[in-house]
Amino acid sequence: FNPLISQEDGNYTVFLSGGEGISDNNTLIKDFVLASNTTHEIIIVTGTDTTIAAQYKQQMKAEGAGKVTILQAITANNQDDKYLLRNAIRQSKKVFFVNIVSYSLFSQFLAGQTGQLLNKHIRRNQIVNAFVGDNSKLAGKVYVNNNRSSQYNAYDGNLAFSNGLNLLKTTTILPNAFNPDDNNFYENNSCAVSYALAQSKLKFGIYINKKSWVKFTQNTNQNIWSAGGQYVSTILHNTGTQGAFTTQIASSSNKPRNIAGFSQIKYTMLNNNTLQAGIPTITNDEVYQLESPPMPTGIKENSKGFRIFPNPTKDFLEVVWENEDFNILIYDGMGNLLQNTEASHQTRMNLQTLKKGVY
Repeated sequence: FNPLISQEDGNYTVFLSGGEGISDNNTLIKDFVLASNTTHEIIIVTGTDTTIAAQYKQQMKAEGAGKVTILQAITANNQDDKYLLRNAIRQSKKVFFVNIVSYSLFSQFLAGQTGQLLNKHIRRNQIVNAFVGDNSKLAGKVYVNNNRSSQYNAYDGNLAFSNGLNLLKTTTILPNAFNPDDNNFYENNSCAVSYALAQSKLKFGIYINKKSWVKFTQNTNQNIWSAGGQYVSTILHNTGTQGAFTTQIASSSNKPRNIAGFSQIKYTMLNNNTLQAGIPTITNDEVYQLESPPMPTGIKENSKGFRIFPNPTKDFLEVVWENEDFNILIYDGMGNLLQNTEASHQTRMNLQTLKKGVY
């Protein structure tokens, strides 16, 4: 079971949280905002429900974050007219994943142009990424996808694994590993990490508890693991070993149980200490060019609570979008950006400097 990849060589930061709630992640949020530079723009990637993402955005703002954009990982955001979201990705230095519930919908999103850009962007030099709670699984090479669907999955040989984002190329991650209030899944959780480590021939397997986090980052030309929070996190460290899978059959399923054994394996308990992960490799990142919008054919007022008047106008333009923060961008017929205004709920724009024409 020698690891197929001997080290983690990414030249970026990855925070991995063990629990879901904001109260469990206050320290992580603060460290994420402070990492690198507080003025760096942030993208929060979430699922169809943006409620939790909005709460995290508010907390980041309270910690001093600059511009924060929420990106729903849905196929509709792969359309050509979502160029502002793609430009926000290009301009961001930090990406935060939270409350992505449907991993199948997330995979569909990653297949489109906005999703592909995001997937490449998180691997750029010095990008700061964070994954919250169950979404921490996504950062690794593979993850167990049914450890909480039935408490007997490991016993019956029914644990199933999916491919992650491969941001951490030789690692598997299990968040919320032990919860004293929810201990029926202890066998699944105990077995899943070591089984994935053997099955996929990985270097690292990580157990993270709630109210705790693990950080992958660079320090003096070394990649290191560190950890913090209320509880210890555990890293299985495969330095090269022999091993085997159990052949014991579970009577309830007639399948071998999901247990892997090793002749030797190293367990490192992390909390306010570090473990070497590898050597960072600097990549040749693409030089970004911001997208221009598709040529407009008119103004549609089809969003709830959205109004723009008078149209046409000769001096001032009133824009109302109830309960929303928004950007207004005005382009000429050649696609040149003339004005870019941020607003909340309602704004009045002075257009007296514009020449007569269509914008």
